[in-house]
Amino acid sequence: MAILLGAFILHGLTPGPMLVKENIDIVIALVFGLVISNVIASTFGLLTADILAKITRINVKYIVPIVLAFCFVGAYAMRENIWDVLVTLIFGIFGYGMIRHGFSQVCLVIGFVLGVLAEKSFHQSIMMSYGSYKIFFLRPISLFLILLLIFLILFPLVKKKLTSGSENA
Repeated sequence: MAILLGAFILHGLTPGPMLVKENIDIVIALVFGLVISNVIASTFGLLTADILAKITRINVKYIVPIVLAFCFVGAYAMRENIWDVLVTLIFGIFGYGMIRHGFSQVCLVIGFVLGVLAEKSFHQSIMMSYGSYKIFFLRPISLFLILLLIFLILFPLVKKKLTSGSENA
């Protein structure tokens, strides 16, 4: 949902009840597109279920090199830049580290998708305040969100300290 809302905003559409009222043609196209894509995906899934089930029996050591090759070729093909392949490799290692240490990859993907929008909004805020960062601390909502973020970052650390301190006692 966050990706869809971000896509709406990037294309100049404001999500909400007015979207249906002002852009009914887009809403109808989205509904029909979702219905058609679900019918096609269901049909494809039912027709190829036996073949797809056999793919799951293939040893991972044969699948991983093929998937990696497709990832690197796709990264290079986007802009024909070798640095994109390096970035893909770095973030692949980073993602593997996240999996090994139990972090959510979904949050990272949402961050990448909505990061562009957040950066644009950050620059707009700085321009509105004539280069001053005070705008983030003088507004009650932004101040509350900053304090909430600090709390959410520090809470696990404080909780870990408290639980380790009580175990030692």
